[in-house]
Amino acid sequence: MTGDLHHSKRNRDNDEEIYEPPQLRRFRQLVSLSMIIMMVGILGIAIALIFRLSQPLGPLNSNLSEGRFIIPDGSSVMSVSRFGSSFYLLIEDKTTGMRYIEERSIDDHTILARFRLVPE
Repeated sequence: MTGDLHHSKRNRDNDEEIYEPPQLRRFRQLVSLSMIIMMVGILGIAIALIFRLSQPLGPLNSNLSEGRFIIPDGSSVMSVSRFGSSFYLLIEDKTTGMRYIEERSIDDHTILARFRLVPE
């Protein structure tokens, strides 16, 4: 009997020979698997952020250079913004120097409203 106690005390330091119930072994494996999945997820998020933040910011709409918006002759688009279901164009008339904002529909680019900017 004393030999059994001494034998079990000696094997406590060796993890391979410790008896472990099957439920506890399964739980330990699931925790390890969960940790690995979380580490892969965090690594994926970090890679996505690095990839996304390392790319230069391009124009809001890449089709602007292809003449997507029809503007009057002698005018130029200074900026384009999108809010809700409308585009907002800041347009400058080169002949008069007047600036105005046009609200256009996203669907068919029709002019919904035009606001003239008055200089101070």
